[in-house]
Amino acid sequence: MWNLLAYLIYNRRRSVTQEELFQLLWGDEGSDNPQNALKAVIHRMRTTLEQLDEKMGRTLIEFQNGQYCWNSAVPVTVDVDEFESLCCRADDALDDGVRLDALLQAIELYRGGFLPGLSGESWVLPTALFYQNRYLRAVDVALELLEKQQRIEEAVKVCTDALKQDPYSEDLYRHLLRNLVDGGNHQDAITAYETMSEMFFSAFGVMPAEDIRAIYREAASRADVKTAPPEAVYQQLRSLDLPVGSIVCDYDFFRLLYQSHARSLARSGDVVHIGLLSARSKDGSELSRKTMDSAVENLLKQIRQNLRNGDVATRCSVSQVLIMLPMANYENSCKVCERVIRSFRQAYYHSPVEIVYSVQPVEPWLPDRGGPPPGDGRKLSFRHGEEPAPEG
Repeated sequence: MWNLLAYLIYNRRRSVTQEELFQLLWGDEGSDNPQNALKAVIHRMRTTLEQLDEKMGRTLIEFQNGQYCWNSAVPVTVDVDEFESLCCRADDALDDGVRLDALLQAIELYRGGFLPGLSGESWVLPTALFYQNRYLRAVDVALELLEKQQRIEEAVKVCTDALKQDPYSEDLYRHLLRNLVDGGNHQDAITAYETMSEMFFSAFGVMPAEDIRAIYREAASRADVKTAPPEAVYQQLRSLDLPVGSIVCDYDFFRLLYQSHARSLARSGDVVHIGLLSARSKDGSELSRKTMDSAVENLLKQIRQNLRNGDVATRCSVSQVLIMLPMANYENSCKVCERVIRSFRQAYYHSPVEIVYSVQPVEPWLPDRGGPPPGDGRKLSFRHGEEPAPEG
């Protein structure tokens, strides 16, 4: 009944054939007696509407020439029409101020999906997608105009509200972080990034885009502008409460450490190797996300227990962990990876996951060469149970 009522109101500017309503209500399954079934639904709907006022049901729902329609003489205000009118006004406006005003009104009017209570109906989904796309385009243009006019607080509010409707939009997070940093809200920017990063990794197994991570690093570097005495700074460094074993950090921090080692190797001549440990199904089947997450967390536990205090590890994808091994040659690095894998097997022998690995050296970075130089020896790659890759 509510599906039929919503459909007639949304299409109130035209008459609807009975055949169209048969398809709306019963689809391809049909009905033994669709005309009587439709009459029964119409009767129920009119009876319900008469709770508003006597004869209201027949006044609002008319039947003419074998077709049903909403009475066009009854004035009706529908929010989607107001929303569409505001968007059209913005599209036609020549003045930025008029355009922005219309867009902000439209954005404020949008409250989420079209008819969420009927979201399973076939006609509702494409309509909902149309208005959602209309809303997101309005947000995009409004943010451009707000940022142009340096109206940062309003831009932050638009981003925050829009992310409730589209929580996985990198563009919206990009605007949000940029405006928070420009507005001096560095801690809020850090919190927003951490929320985004955790959500994206959990849902898709990916890290935020590089330019978004750059905004995060900018926020982190400017989060506390107070000048602290040297003693307080040194005390903060000494008071880190780190667990025993290797350090497990986020991927961004691991990359910075990698680049730091690559820069120093050209000068010191030391040796640093990187190990990539990958989890995969023993039988080649596709594992669930829950199983993979559990396996990688267990792998990190073994890494903490089996690596030195100065070694560093990070989860770099849904199924992979990177480890950095300073002052370790290739053979010792392979042994470290094998020790971790052996410990994992012993601790989780019922796990459907097996671990394979590869090892390669960190190459020195020479600024005058514009990037890492080509290795003067072979790049070594090794997987558990296989021979090292041949030279060349």
